[in-house]
Amino acid sequence: MEITYDKLENQAKLLSTKIDDIINEGVLAIMTAIDKFDINKHVKFETYISKRIRGMIIDIARKQDWVPRSI
Repeated sequence: MEITYDKLENQAKLLSTKIDDIINEGVLAIMTAIDKFDINKHVKFETYISKRIRGMIIDIARKQDWVPRSI
């Protein structure tokens, strides 16, 4: 999995947020994933962390959305 600065910059533009916010949230997602990762579940860490980071980006988008999720 390769995440470049350009990819993050494009994602920040799409979400109308600062790239620093995405990087900070990503670091928090990585730290949380390290704590919660269970090696006994036979899942690669790369697979696990990529889903956590993707979820983090979706959470950022949801926080900025004005439409409630229940609709």
